[in-house]
Amino acid sequence: MSEDEGYLGELRRQMESAEVKIEMVKAEYAPGQVEINLEYTDALEAADRHMVLKAGAKDIALQQGLVATFMAKLAHDLGGSSCHIHMSLLDKNGQSAFSDGADGKGNSATMRHFLGGMMAHLPDAFLFFAPTTNSYRRMRAGTFAPNMLTWGEDNRTVALRLVGKGAARRIENRIPGADVNPYLAYSAMLAAGLRGIEEKREPIGDATIGNAYDIKDAPKLPSDLGEATDVFETSEFVRTAFGEDVQKHYANFGRQSVRAASVVVTDYERRMLLLDI
Repeated sequence: MSEDEGYLGELRRQMESAEVKIEMVKAEYAPGQVEINLEYTDALEAADRHMVLKAGAKDIALQQGLVATFMAKLAHDLGGSSCHIHMSLLDKNGQSAFSDGADGKGNSATMRHFLGGMMAHLPDAFLFFAPTTNSYRRMRAGTFAPNMLTWGEDNRTVALRLVGKGAARRIENRIPGADVNPYLAYSAMLAAGLRGIEEKREPIGDATIGNAYDIKDAPKLPSDLGEATDVFETSEFVRTAFGEDVQKHYANFGRQSVRAASVVVTDYERRMLLLDI
């Protein structure tokens, strides 16, 4: 990444000035693709830092004659860009609520129920994790982007990955792409997990060992924006957690986005049909 150090070095310096703490920057799979890990903090502060980083990355790129994009899938033959969200829960004493090891594997009952709630309710709020038509281009088998509702221990092929030990025990949500709104995504995760605790939900299915893409009977996640909007629009969970006005607003956003995309003539259509039809 030495050829990118001018840009990335300036980004790190500006984020340090803005008190956005970066833990790591490294090259990723696709050309020009970079992974940036932010230091953990409480949910609202994490969302604020996410947005500051995103704005800073774009502005600094423009100053240097570059373009920074947070599209989930820039091209069909390139790796997608994700926004993996790690979430833990603390009790009123500031101690981890996930790590008492009640199940013999390091997971407390609270963690199991939180995970169960996420599995039960996140599909209803999928619009908050995959908000654009482009989001769904990323979610294909074999891409380390989940297309089924699975969970597992330190398994990067699942949707919800359990990671860390002791005070660092947490759940990684691997569903969101880089195009996600962090405020909506964090809110949906918290609402789903907390409802799971109230309902004493258990995770769906067994922990996945091996390649989750080989599982044939796991619940499917929404495959496009229209499907996600259909589920979101009628969800009791979404209506209860966010209110009817929010539900109607974002359902309308999803519908308008699908409608706008449906009338676009794509490069694929030109390539396949221009001379051969």
